[in-house]
Amino acid sequence: MAVRKLNIPEDTVSPAERERTKRLVYASLYGAGTRKLMEILDVTYEQALQVAASFNRTFPSLKSFGRQVVSKCCQSGARLSTLCGRVRHFTNITSADFNLRSHSERQAVNFVVQGSAADLCKRAMILTEEQLRGYSPRVEAHLLLQIHDELVWEVKQEHVPTAACIIKRVMEGCGSQCGMTAPLPVAITVGDNWGDMGLYHLPN
Repeated sequence: MAVRKLNIPEDTVSPAERERTKRLVYASLYGAGTRKLMEILDVTYEQALQVAASFNRTFPSLKSFGRQVVSKCCQSGARLSTLCGRVRHFTNITSADFNLRSHSERQAVNFVVQGSAADLCKRAMILTEEQLRGYSPRVEAHLLLQIHDELVWEVKQEHVPTAACIIKRVMEGCGSQCGMTAPLPVAITVGDNWGDMGLYHLPN
């Protein structure tokens, strides 16, 4: 999305630009007002108006997506499910109390987006571990941490190329397990410690 918004090549997008775009996505999805956007982006009121207008022109489907989620929830008995089928009820989605209803609407959208992302990440953990364990010859790679949408492995140095290929392939395809047809781009970074991680380019 940062590539489309900024209209620049993908390999030139900086982490800061990706983070800024991600904040704009969430602000649009959850219906953040102009003053909230000022806080998020640390810009003036006029700049926030311009940014919001530009972003909504580039990605008009974001706002409609949020409205569709709320509408579906109201029509299905205040019930929603994630991509992988986890269900949650939102009892205040049709409340006469504006504050309760608005809060529930934001929760509904957040559940579909973040809940589905959590499902995908957990599915990726399971599938990558299965593939790494079943690979022959043995690949020494141990899953250590999940940090938001990132997974951290400890991998024996000589096994990095093989492990990276398996992890990237499995993670990019795990969406199909939940009914997604589009691949999920995955970036692999490698380093001897957390402070020295660098983008890893898989061998051809």
